[in-house]
Amino acid sequence: MELSIVAHVDLPGHYRLIRIISPELAEIIRPGDSLSVPSLECVLPYFRCSADKQKIDFLFYKTDKSGNISTHSVLTDVTLEHANLTLVSQHNNTNKSFPQKFHILASNRFALGQGLAIALDDELRKRIDLFVFELDDTSPFKLSPSRLYLPYMQGNVTANIALLEEKKIAARFYSIETLEGCFCGSLNQFIGYVKSGLAKVVTNTSGCQTDLTEIVFLDETPPGQIKAPSIIEIIIST
Repeated sequence: MELSIVAHVDLPGHYRLIRIISPELAEIIRPGDSLSVPSLECVLPYFRCSADKQKIDFLFYKTDKSGNISTHSVLTDVTLEHANLTLVSQHNNTNKSFPQKFHILASNRFALGQGLAIALDDELRKRIDLFVFELDDTSPFKLSPSRLYLPYMQGNVTANIALLEEKKIAARFYSIETLEGCFCGSLNQFIGYVKSGLAKVVTNTSGCQTDLTEIVFLDETPPGQIKAPSIIEIIIST
């Protein structure tokens, strides 16, 4: 498989975007996938593909979970050419329907690219009611107040990005830092906040309460492969 790196772009919030030209890879890569480079012990989360199916963007966090600078920064055409690349497909795309359930897809900061890829896919996003993304102290994309009204979202948690707003995709962001328009706290705290808002909406309409179940959704790593960033699907039964 021939690959050529055509861009390295540093983004705010400790992110980097790598653009690769590979028509062959562009034909088979899907939202939720990542490209494993075992020789560098790194994983490139797939973000998006150009309309002409030539260029592929990978968006990754520049430091690992231990705070070390990742090896992604040393990626070159030479390292890719001699690397044993593996496409890690982690998206369990089922056709099950979940009537009367509220679906959240939550991406931590390491899986931001993968979460955005699923949100931007016309078919996959149909089964998700809310996309939740973790940030650190800065967002790689400009945050603005969302024009999409979410009745279960209380207070000032209103931030979204233009990439998602343009497609009317319900999404919100959380961080342990204080960022305008974002929920300040952990994922569990944010889910509790959403659950509380949903309970009020549901109680007002049907008198029902909500029950929360968490399912690890995109975290199955093939034997011998590097563990890719995890995305969690959270289902709230109503």
